Amino acid sequence: MKRFLLNFVMVASVVFAGVCVTSCSNDDVEEPGSSSELVAQLQGTWRFQQGKETINGSVEGIPINESVSFSRSELESMKSNMESMLGTKVEFWDETLVFEGTMVNGVSYRTSGMKLMGEGLSGGMDGVTFSVTVKSVTSTTLVLTEEFNMGGLRIMAEMHYAKEGK
Repeated sequence: MKRFLLNFVMVASVVFAGVCVTSCSNDDVEEPGSSSELVAQLQGTWRFQQGKETINGSVEGIPINESVSFSRSELESMKSNMESMLGTKVEFWDETLVFEGTMVNGVSYRTSGMKLMGEGLSGGMDGVTFSVTVKSVTSTTLVLTEEFNMGGLRIMAEMHYAKEGK
């Protein structure tokens, strides 16, 4: 049961994450000089590649203190397992991030330095607040770090994305 809860929490928490991939092109980190520059660099579609989450807290009285690393293929496998257990299709809000202006996947965000902040997610996650820090962004890669609390759990993550079409 603990493993199921851990997998469920880890997979559910991917709702807030990002990812990085090695590219053949020159990917020197480009530090944005302003919030508008950061917003401009984020525009487009980013696809999850790998991540690591550390989860602390408890679910239904069961203590959880775990670190989990996973790749895109492992995420697909976890989704398949979750779908089998739940009997329904599983989708993750941030498996693919689509930045359009100051919206990401249809949710408004604002910037403060390298932080993205927003509130309320589609799919029944209203009221969840999030703050995500852009660790690095280039023309082909995006690395996000985040820390949030959800249902008695503290989740810290580093998520890596690759830009689609690059």
